[in-house]
Amino acid sequence: MSGGAAAVGIDIGGTNLRFALVTADGDVCSRLRLPTETTRAGFLHQLTAGIRELQQQAPQLGCRLVAAGAGMPGLVTRSGEILSSVNLPHCEGVNLARELAQSTALPAVVGNDANVAACGEQRFGAGRPYRSFLMVTLGTGVGGGLILDGRLWTGSDGFAGEFGHMTVEPDGRPCPCGNRGCLEQYASATALVAGAGRCLGIAAAGVINLLNIEAIVVGGGVAASFPLWGEAMRREIHMRGFRPAVARVAVVRIELGDDAGVLGAAALAFADYDAAVETVATAE
Repeated sequence: MSGGAAAVGIDIGGTNLRFALVTADGDVCSRLRLPTETTRAGFLHQLTAGIRELQQQAPQLGCRLVAAGAGMPGLVTRSGEILSSVNLPHCEGVNLARELAQSTALPAVVGNDANVAACGEQRFGAGRPYRSFLMVTLGTGVGGGLILDGRLWTGSDGFAGEFGHMTVEPDGRPCPCGNRGCLEQYASATALVAGAGRCLGIAAAGVINLLNIEAIVVGGGVAASFPLWGEAMRREIHMRGFRPAVARVAVVRIELGDDAGVLGAAALAFADYDAAVETVATAE
C-alpha cells in the first residue's frame, strides 16, 4: 500500500461528522468523528480541520492523499452547492465543494447522501457486479441514487434519483414536497406499514421499465426488516414490470453497512479525481 492513492470520505450528519482515510481498494486506514457544529463558520472549520488531520496522517500510513469527498442529506447541485438541508440549514447557499477545495488545496466533491451511497456500493459493495442499478435508502425518508452504465447519474441539475417522490397513490397522503401519494409517505421508517413492500415494488417497476437496470440495492435503517417486505416488493416488480426487463433484475441488500457514508464519499472523490486525470491524459 506504500504511496498508494487515498481519499478522505466525509459522512455529514446533523449530529456527527464522520471522516475516514480510504484507499482506492476501500481499506479504511484512519477514522475521525466530531460532533457537528451548528454555525456555518464552525461547521466549515470542522470539515477543514478534519481533512487536514487525516492529510497529516496519510504519509505515516503509506498513503498519498489525492482528493476529498462528502455526502450530506438535502438537495445538492452538480457543482456542490447546498440548496436545502433540513438537518443542516446553516449550510444552505454554500458551495461546499468549492469551500473545501479552497481551504485544503485538494480536489473536492460533494453529493447528496443517497447518491454517495450508490457510489460506495458500486465501487466497494453490493453494486460491483452491475453496470446499472438503483440504490434505495430507507430511513427517516426514502432516498435514491442511480448508477447508469457504470456512472453516477445526477441529471441536468444534480437532483436525479429522487425515488422517494415517485407517486404510488395518485390521491394519497400529502407530502411536504407539495405532491400527494409520494412513496416516502408509505415506505419510510416513519410510515412503515404492512403495504410498504407493495409500494416499493410499484415504484421500482416503473424505474425498471424506464431504464432497464440490472439491480436494486436496498439500504438504510428500514433495510434490516427486508425479510418482512422483500417478497411483496419482488412480487409487485414481477407483476407490473415489463417481463423481459424484470426477468434479470436482482434485489439485494447493501454490503457496506455503517461505513456506507464514508466509503461512498471516498468513492465519489475517487471517481471525480479519476475523471480529471483521464481528461488531462487525453488532452496531452
